[in-house]
Amino acid sequence: MITLVGGQKGGAGKTTIAVNLACFAAADGADLVFVDTDLQRTAAQFFALRHESEQEPRVPCIEKRGKTLGRELQDLAKRYALVMVDAGGRDSMELRYALGAADEIYIPVLPAQADLWTLDTMSELIGEAGAFNPDLAAYVVLNRCSTNVRNTDSRDAREVLSGYDNLSPLETELKERVVYQRIFRTGNSVSEFDPHDAAAREMQNLYEEIYY
Repeated sequence: MITLVGGQKGGAGKTTIAVNLACFAAADGADLVFVDTDLQRTAAQFFALRHESEQEPRVPCIEKRGKTLGRELQDLAKRYALVMVDAGGRDSMELRYALGAADEIYIPVLPAQADLWTLDTMSELIGEAGAFNPDLAAYVVLNRCSTNVRNTDSRDAREVLSGYDNLSPLETELKERVVYQRIFRTGNSVSEFDPHDAAAREMQNLYEEIYY
């Protein structure tokens, strides 16, 4: 299984979601490897910090970029049950090659117009990838949603998403939580950092929706 977390816009929480899903999967006993394709190397640094602090379970992380990425991901999928891929927040060569190899892509977006506009590009990219990867499934994760119950941005975003034939919104929404920033100081998942924080429950729900 090759799971890709990516999108066309930076700042949507792509790496935050990817590293947490990987840590949750490792804690669940999954045989996995994490692949950081982003030049910013945020995920690679997160897992380096995790390794240095001897946090268990270990999550192996490698960095891959370039034209051979798709073939390398397929090779890794023969050796690991789960390959988690973090692609840069832009229309990059790595994102396009990863789309050609992935079983599924999860696209984090904020429920804001500037983010929703990027879905046109992502829908086109996924349509192009479908020509040589017809089994690719694409899902949208609404991230950094307001905790104010009166805020309608998430509901409005779902109405926009209903207009795409090849993008499916997940039921789980992730709220704006301070803990997501703090985990990058420690190399912990949100549940390891504070199992009682609401973010831990939300991320657990996201993990279960994806993998169960």
